[in-house]
Amino acid sequence: MIEILTSAICIGNAESNSDEWHRLRMSGIGGSDVAKILGLSPWGGPIEVWNYKKYGAKKKELTEPQEWGIRLEPVVLEKFQEIMPNLNIITTNNMYRHPVNRFLLANPDALILDKNNIISGVEIKTADKYSGEKFIDGIPNDYMLQIQLYMHVFDVKDWFIAYLIGGNNFNYQLIKRDDELLNIIIPKLSDFWDHVESGLIPEPTFADEKAINNIFEPAFDEQAIYIDTDLTSDYKRYTVDIKEMAQKRKEVINSIKLSLAGNVSGYNEEYIITNKKRLVIKPKD
Repeated sequence: MIEILTSAICIGNAESNSDEWHRLRMSGIGGSDVAKILGLSPWGGPIEVWNYKKYGAKKKELTEPQEWGIRLEPVVLEKFQEIMPNLNIITTNNMYRHPVNRFLLANPDALILDKNNIISGVEIKTADKYSGEKFIDGIPNDYMLQIQLYMHVFDVKDWFIAYLIGGNNFNYQLIKRDDELLNIIIPKLSDFWDHVESGLIPEPTFADEKAINNIFEPAFDEQAIYIDTDLTSDYKRYTVDIKEMAQKRKEVINSIKLSLAGNVSGYNEEYIITNKKRLVIKPKD
């Protein structure tokens, strides 16, 4: 057994999706929670995370993508190790806590050691060829935020992400720690954890509908609750704005395609444009 040296605090060891794993995850904010808390994930929002941290969740069977993601992790890591033979990489089921911001957790797929000291890590992702399109514009926000949190917990300067798309498209990237970003998000995460500890439900985001429905059972009596008029006014305004914005966005897309005049790529002072399967506009490096 290797003695791993790190400033982070090991709080337990558990298999993914086990009862113990859920218990440990409920004790703080993990990497996959960050984008949801910040309102940047389509898969859930802060209320979903809040409800889980407060009350837990019924253990669910893994979906097929989740199951195969777990099964393929060793394969992806083995490929990464072949490309990086000089790195001392170990896998672990340990969960760690930041020594000061103790509500921040990390559950890394793999760690990179220099002797016994943690100097970096590897986050492993898999995706089918359709959902893998989210990598076209760079590392997705939810993965980037997860890795930034891990670097903060372990106090390291970089972290790898290795990913397999469609079962046959492997790639990897080294992510650098972004202290400016961390200085923005950590106070927001701290504020969220205050909501968990106080029991006060946080403000919802666009992805919280399912979580709200799970918390509040529909009432079928005749009781009426007063709703702030600002909310109903916003609802009406955004309903109109969404339709107008969707139409305008489509007009702009068509104008760009027309300007490309059948070419698959274009550029200007700020952006690189490609039009293959879909129009992609990326900032210049």
